[in-house]
Amino acid sequence: MPGRPCRKECQSGHMKSITCGALCELSNNVVKKLASKYSNVEKEVTEVMGGKVLNYRSKEIYLEGMKEGIAQLVTRKYQLGDSPEKIAKDLLMSEEEVEEILGKTTGSQQ
Repeated sequence: MPGRPCRKECQSGHMKSITCGALCELSNNVVKKLASKYSNVEKEVTEVMGGKVLNYRSKEIYLEGMKEGIAQLVTRKYQLGDSPEKIAKDLLMSEEEVEEILGKTTGSQQ
């Protein structure tokens, strides 16, 4: 089945998620060009290739990384002496968001 090896490589971590997403996007473009006259074929091939699953997984991984990066930044600024109010202002966040992150990180370090 086309697309299965790519999906397995991505899920196993052997291939970067950004690469999987790019391959899916490119393969979807090829499918659209080759099968544009046959809507059923286009739909079935896209489903078999798993493009939607991999693209969403790529986005999920990206957003997860962004959250981790923000949490690290908030924690580091706090360790350097910034108040939650200043951190929130600097990072365009609410004080509640900053305090939630600090509560999670300080709670896990105890």
